[in-house]
Amino acid sequence: MSDDDLLLTHAALVALTPLVPLPFVDEMARRHLERRLLRELARRHTVVLSEADIELLTASTEGFLDGKAIGRRLLLMPFKWVFKRVLLALRGKAIIEAASLALHRAALYDAALERDLVRIHGPDRLREAVEATLKGVPIATSPVTAAIKAGLTASQDALARGYDRLRRGVLSGGLDGAYDGAASAMREDGGLAGLRRSLSARPREHLARLERDLLERLND
Repeated sequence: MSDDDLLLTHAALVALTPLVPLPFVDEMARRHLERRLLRELARRHTVVLSEADIELLTASTEGFLDGKAIGRRLLLMPFKWVFKRVLLALRGKAIIEAASLALHRAALYDAALERDLVRIHGPDRLREAVEATLKGVPIATSPVTAAIKAGLTASQDALARGYDRLRRGVLSGGLDGAYDGAASAMREDGGLAGLRRSLSARPREHLARLERDLLERLND
């Protein structure tokens, strides 16, 4: 469901990652967040996902640094959030499309884990089907992307709180705690309400259609 707080918070956290100014670090952080999301979805749907399953579901041919390496890079740029609105304007396309792709992928995995499809089809087959489904989506023109653009604009204060908490959390050590803190900060005082409101019937219908496409692909 596209208006689900868990999925929306995940998309908002991913929206912060293009603010990491060094090559490839944003991709590393996104993968960290994808693993985090899968663990939370598994708890929600009371299905068992091993760490091996999670690694296969987030598999990539690229190398990844560990969380400490990501944290060091985040710590290089605390002053930049002073200019958050300028950064959002300059990096808006990257932020919006990263968040939109994250929400598309999260919705598909939410639907898959609700149906225990990792056990039925295996993590490799499921990942391939999810990525094949997403490959057919023109993210730039997706109705979800338009909704994310409006929603993030309406939620800039929440994003600012989230990034500040993320930075302070990394200073204290550990990406897991940092992202948990950032998620809580963004949800304070209904901070993501603008994002939730922006996801009207059309984006929800679009995601529901993709979920049906995924199930048909797996059953072929």
